[in-house]
Formats: sequence, C-alpha cells, structure tokens
Amino acid sequence: MKRTYTREKRTLCGKEYMEVDLYAITPEEHAAKRRKKGRPSTERQRRRNEEHARRYRVQKANGNFTVLGFNVTLTYEDGYLPEEWEQAKKDLRNWMRRVVLAACKAFGVKKADIRFMGLTACGRKAGRFHHHILVECTGLTMRQNAQFRQMLEGIIGQGSYIITSGENLKPELSSNNLLKIRSGMMAHHGCILVLMMRLH
Repeated sequence: MKRTYTREKRTLCGKEYMEVDLYAITPEEHAAKRRKKGRPSTERQRRRNEEHARRYRVQKANGNFTVLGFNVTLTYEDGYLPEEWEQAKKDLRNWMRRVVLAACKAFGVKKADIRFMGLTACGRKAGRFHHHILVECTGLTMRQNAQFRQMLEGIIGQGSYIITSGENLKPELSSNNLLKIRSGMMAHHGCILVLMMRLH
C-alpha cells in the first residue's frame, strides 16, 4: 500500500454547481476505526462542526435556488418583538403561509413551485429575534418575478398600504362619473390585493 493517497469527494449542488474536496489519507487513517464517543468534543472540533454546518447550508442553498431567488431579512418593531423562540418560529411559519397563499392567488402557481429556506436568529447583544429567508417562485416571467418581490415586501406588517407596482392603484374619474381604479397591489393586514391591468 502507498504511504499516502488522495481521496476526492464531489458534492453536487444543483445542475450548475459542484464542490470538490481533496483529502490526503495515510495508511494509519485508512485502517483506523471510528471509536464510540466517550467525552465531549473539544473547542477546536466544535468550531469545525459549526463550519461544516454553515458550509452544508450554503451547499443546500446553491442546490435549491437560482439567481432569480430573493434574500429576505425580517425584523420586528418593539411592540411586536416575541419573547420566546417558539413564538418567533411561529411568526416565520405564518409569514411563509401568507406568501404561498398570495402567490398562488396572484400568479396562478402551485404551492410546490414556491421554495423557502429560513433561519430564525437572535442577536447576541440586543437579544432581538429576526429571520433570514431565501425564497424563490419558479415558473414566473421576469415581470412577474419583479411583482413577486414587491409582494414579498408587502407581506410583513399589519397595516394597510399600497405597494409600488403597476400604476399604484391610481384612481381615474371618467366623464360619465364612473371611478376607475388602475392596476396595482395593496397590502391589508398581511393579505395582498392584486388588481391586474385590463387587456383590450
């Protein structure tokens, strides 16, 4: 047997991205067997485990999302800041559910076409909960994808406001005293109202 040899490990992350790792293996390492864990991990090993976990999340994101996806960071106002992890995770699940319902209604997509990858975190200094989310809706045109991004920005708070989209729901009074509302999107208590442009 050779003194050392190199082992290659390939990790496929989707169709367009791959990572390759090279490991130098000695005969002693090749013949060694992993023993049962009997003591806590050292600080050095814990740091390596955390680095591997971060790298796995990056690989998972590269394998499931494309450049058409969006990175969303959600924070809280002081009056709505949760006190426990369970409440923060519940808020994230509710936000994802509202996004799915609004996207299916606005663009006619299926629930399976919307992908999420979310992480709830708590700041070390201030102790404030926040959420980091990757989201992508497949099967949309470039214009619909831009509207999807505007919709993501609107499904946040509990207020009522108009999202910058289309003609911003501009009202128009015609000669026969009829009020016409032009195309746009509005957020109302976390729900989305979409008025599409009428095609003649």
